[in-house]
Amino acid sequence: MNEIAFLNLRRAQRILFFGAPCFVALLSLWIGKKTGWDFYNYHWYNPYAFLHDRFDFDIAVGHHATYYNPLSDLPLYWIASLGPSWLGGLFSGAMAGVVVSLIGLLAYQVLPIENKNYRTATAALIAIASISGAGAFQEIGDPANDIPAAIGVVAALILIVREYGRVGHGSLDRGERSRSETTLYIGAGLLVGAAVALKLTIAVYAVGIAGALAIIGNRQASRSPSMVALAFHHLSRSIWFSLGVVLGLLIVGGSWMHTLWSYSGNPVFPYFNDFVQSPLLAPESHRDLNFRPHGFFNRLLFPFHFTANSRVASESVFRDAHVLMLYLLIPLTAMLRFVLAGPKPTLSIAAKFLFAFATISYLAWMMVFGIYRYLIPLEMLASLCIVLAILSWPIAIRWRIGIAVATLITAQLAVRVDTSDRQSWDGKYIEVTVPELPNPDASMVVMTGKAPMSYVIPSFPPGIPFLRIDGWLVSSGDRTHGLAQSMRERIAHQQGPLYVLFDPIERDMATAALDNYALSLTETCQQVTSNIDKALQLCAVAKR
Repeated sequence: MNEIAFLNLRRAQRILFFGAPCFVALLSLWIGKKTGWDFYNYHWYNPYAFLHDRFDFDIAVGHHATYYNPLSDLPLYWIASLGPSWLGGLFSGAMAGVVVSLIGLLAYQVLPIENKNYRTATAALIAIASISGAGAFQEIGDPANDIPAAIGVVAALILIVREYGRVGHGSLDRGERSRSETTLYIGAGLLVGAAVALKLTIAVYAVGIAGALAIIGNRQASRSPSMVALAFHHLSRSIWFSLGVVLGLLIVGGSWMHTLWSYSGNPVFPYFNDFVQSPLLAPESHRDLNFRPHGFFNRLLFPFHFTANSRVASESVFRDAHVLMLYLLIPLTAMLRFVLAGPKPTLSIAAKFLFAFATISYLAWMMVFGIYRYLIPLEMLASLCIVLAILSWPIAIRWRIGIAVATLITAQLAVRVDTSDRQSWDGKYIEVTVPELPNPDASMVVMTGKAPMSYVIPSFPPGIPFLRIDGWLVSSGDRTHGLAQSMRERIAHQQGPLYVLFDPIERDMATAALDNYALSLTETCQQVTSNIDKALQLCAVAKR
């Protein structure tokens, strides 16, 4: 009978692990295709430019994102270019489903439930809850990489909490045990470093893990003979993990960082240029600081603000309370365990580590970004942390279970997400109609305004260079910095046809930008149309 139960348990775990990617992939097809600003701006263009060696052939066409590492967008570009649109949808959904599977596995490892069948069932419910938050749900079928980039983070958490949960190391002596732990933390760092290389915003979670390792000990460390030795042991684990992060960053992103360094003198170009001061751009940070809260009380109440009004931390309209509930529950749990008398349920070191990781990651995110979609990995982990917190309260077990269930239901009922912008999966992922140009090999196109447009470039003849003379990164009035000077020189030497591409609602911006380059907009205009966005204007330009 025990053997049958064990087989059923293993089967349930396999269904959870392999079923989640399939489920989310199908969910992606049901919800519909999402493109959006970032996709128009760089997710489709960057892999195309990488594969066709257009790094310095085009200039700043995707604003800042022109210079992001293209490796994370290559798989979808290949799949969506070669197959039908829905195939790309399956891939995007499956990648999100991998994170769901890993969260289920993490939950199984840390949940304080002795019965393995109950623990598997609870882990499965938590995994489902992880994708049902507003931030995560609205990125199903979305080519944005906020969820797939979290694969390395959650995988690293699994390795670390597994190490925390080990009672011993068998027959390993002290030296072998130390080497085993060092290898594990470096390996966890490699996973997170690779994720950071693919998406720089994941760095806040690297800070969260490193900080949590430095303050939360495991059972082996707790036997250290002194506080100094204990602190050194914690710090050494954080250092080994950080070393792994650096190695992973260099292995996966080193080549691209070297390309940026050779081109601009800044390995994370265009960001932090106030420190690096590449001559290609103004000495500014070039980060989006519009959503960061300022002042003590705004920072203290920030989760309340973005839960009540998503516009505080996002350009999208939605509502999700998972992060707010976790924000309240972690200090409430500490207070209840300190104040209430009586026997207290064991709070595992793994759970403490996850609480510390969530807290430090949130603080790093708030101070650096304040943009909600970069918080989606924490939103996905919030349901697990909420359950762990409530199950550690020193009250009767029936009350703990009831409150945990009620909290998760309340959080889910609070979710509001808009999927009205979804599109059909019919046809190709992208279909762009470009007007026939009389002499494409000798032509040049300049881009103006703030609208994202680089997704149409792969559909133009490959010999046409595109220069964004006006946008978020480079202003048309700039005459002193390298990128602007390079574009002015190339336009001055352009002998063939010259065109301007712009959003029709930004026609005045196009006229002003062209005027700063001694160019005039003519009335010879045609449309560039697509199956994913409104038509753009392509007009001939005359030099003055």
